[in-house]
Amino acid sequence: MQDGFSKEITDYINNLIEKSSLEEWLDGLKAKGVPGIDTTLDFVTHLRQLSALQQYLAKELTPSEQDELANIRAPISKLARVVQDQVGASRFLSTETQKVLDKVIWGLNSVNLFSNIAKSNADPLGKLYNTLEKAYQQQVRINGTDSARGNAVAGIIEALVTMIPDTVDLILSPIIMDSNYKMATNTYRFFPVAILDTLRSDIAVKQGLTYHVAAHEIYHAVFFAERDLPHDKEMLRRQRCYIQHVERVEKAFIKEEEAVAHSGDLTYGEDAPDFEGLQASYMMLKEYGKLEEKPYHDLNMTRQQLFFYTYAATQCRDDQFRRTPPNQADPHSLGYVRINAPTSLLTSFHEAFKCPASSRMRQLYLAANHDECNLIGQVARLRRPK
Repeated sequence: MQDGFSKEITDYINNLIEKSSLEEWLDGLKAKGVPGIDTTLDFVTHLRQLSALQQYLAKELTPSEQDELANIRAPISKLARVVQDQVGASRFLSTETQKVLDKVIWGLNSVNLFSNIAKSNADPLGKLYNTLEKAYQQQVRINGTDSARGNAVAGIIEALVTMIPDTVDLILSPIIMDSNYKMATNTYRFFPVAILDTLRSDIAVKQGLTYHVAAHEIYHAVFFAERDLPHDKEMLRRQRCYIQHVERVEKAFIKEEEAVAHSGDLTYGEDAPDFEGLQASYMMLKEYGKLEEKPYHDLNMTRQQLFFYTYAATQCRDDQFRRTPPNQADPHSLGYVRINAPTSLLTSFHEAFKCPASSRMRQLYLAANHDECNLIGQVARLRRPK
């Protein structure tokens, strides 16, 4: 989700440290299609990127910005409480779901690269990157074969996996621009580079760009824990109502988007967290207040409007399968659907932009069954807009 939006800062950080000859060699092997080197290459590349990120945090951020990163747990914990309140108020969700949510939130706060490396003077990951390079150079000096060189580096990594498995798993996770929930292990990596983009931004930008992503991923855990919910007839009706709403949104805009149909049952697993996550991040913004204030006068937008524009910016890209048959393995709706489906159901969106009764967004809102197109959170979100 963050790729295009944060590409400039990602590229900058990625180029702070020059690639070692080891990494260049591994890149070459991968380009040739040599099997079995992906994990080693990922490990080496991520070490360099993490070391570069630490340099960036230490040298190019102000003390107050470093403090904000180091204390990123505070707003995340607040967001988690919003989600917990929504889950706790839902009669559909089991007590077991609360336990799953508690574990995800614990992981969210403890396995967080910004909290772990902000304001740190040491650079153990950079030293490890250089150690692997030395092992590679030693093999080069003794005229070792490609196999011998690879085995020397892989042996060090294998030893690390045995000694510090959690740390190695963290290093092997996508790091520069990612935030993801792993259903198999119920673990959550929170590391969107958008946090760096928004350090100097208004709270509406932070909520619309960064924290809706966090809420989206938290809700993955909730929906996964309740994967047996379709056995509840009322919840099944609610799911079906939202799926039909998403399909109506797709149909309403598909011609001008020159896209192919993709949304429906296949994408519900991502569409639902989009809806709930956006609502949760908006509720955090609402707690802050001052929604009618215009933080950037040159944009002439209220804080409430800026929140929705920022959310839309995260999906503003040309989807690769927009004009070709979709990849059935991709569970995400196209960007224009991910923008318009959740926002068209939120009363706050209609109040922010005063959508006329004849607009497509208002028509989509009115077409939804307000008693059923509500998944887990507050029914009040679906009251008729002013």
